[in-house]
Amino acid sequence: MVDFQGPMEVDGKITPGNRSAMKLLLEKGVEVVVCSWCFTHRRKEVLATLEKEDWFTKVTFISTTERTGAGGKASLCKQYGCTTIFEDGMDILKECHQQGIEVYCIRSPGKSYSWVSDQGLPLYASFSKAVSAFFKKAK
Repeated sequence: MVDFQGPMEVDGKITPGNRSAMKLLLEKGVEVVVCSWCFTHRRKEVLATLEKEDWFTKVTFISTTERTGAGGKASLCKQYGCTTIFEDGMDILKECHQQGIEVYCIRSPGKSYSWVSDQGLPLYASFSKAVSAFFKKAK
């Protein structure tokens, strides 16, 4: 599962590096679920951005109004068969990690990531760097 706002979309745009990382995931046969925590108006904006990408038809897009718990991203990972999440939200990362989902924490400005270092987990500067690490680990 890939979080949209923060990891994929930075300052309102999907960066070229993040676009390439998504294409690499898909080229390597990874089934990708893009998930955004948002409400109706923002969901439309996210969908409009994603629909412009040439890879959009190759991913599953879902949104949720719940960050954690029932209907949150960890439960959606389980529902959609996702064993890995690329995410920047600490509450979501913690819950996913506790449920055995492999987490790739992507740094976002203004957020505290002490839990990540306490767990001995790496913190990535971007989605593209996290995807590179994902493939290095897979070797």
